[in-house]
Amino acid sequence: TILLSALLFVLCVHPGTFLSGSGHGGTGSVESFLKNYFVIGETASSTVIDNGTTPATFPNVFKTISEADTVHFKEVFRRILSNTMIDWAGFLAFFALALLRWRVLLPLAPMLALGLLSFQSSNRFIMFLAPFIGIGLGWLLQLGIEAIFILIAKIIHLREDEEIKRKSRKAGFPFWEISKVVWFRWVRQGMLYFGMGMFFWLISSQTAISFVPGPSIHTGIYATFLEV
Repeated sequence: TILLSALLFVLCVHPGTFLSGSGHGGTGSVESFLKNYFVIGETASSTVIDNGTTPATFPNVFKTISEADTVHFKEVFRRILSNTMIDWAGFLAFFALALLRWRVLLPLAPMLALGLLSFQSSNRFIMFLAPFIGIGLGWLLQLGIEAIFILIAKIIHLREDEEIKRKSRKAGFPFWEISKVVWFRWVRQGMLYFGMGMFFWLISSQTAISFVPGPSIHTGIYATFLEV
């Protein structure tokens, strides 16, 4: 399963892109990608072109892209949801789920690695981190709804008379008993999906789902254009 997942990952990222690179055993593109994003703050902030008469200074392209800026740890969470406590809850819940179901979630490791890069490198990787926080929040919501229905089921069983339960065990489950069990399961599933929908609607104001940023160009580029 792990090998199959790795093969599917290579196919999805396009084998040509994954294997391209010279002199690095086919990992040149990956190495170049990581190098660029890990040393954004250490690269030169500008490039000077002097042709003898009109020198021009061009800012480093990574310094002119707002998505490539490095943001504070807390700001990473705030850009996912305005309430950082909800972010932390989903983040920690996902890692708890990953410990319990690590074999199932292992194929998501490359995407998780990209999401964790948002704490060290460019803030454009935040979009890869957000789904995992959503997974953690969804798991917490499911646990809460399941706990409520388990509690309701226990209360119902405790209220049943012991003599009626013994008779039903001897006579077998009648049709209405089976229908009640099926109906209870459908209600549980319906409440789960309804709860997720309501939760998404309630926290939608905490997200940037309706935010449309305006175009922005670094002032250094404008200055260079005017100088040229």
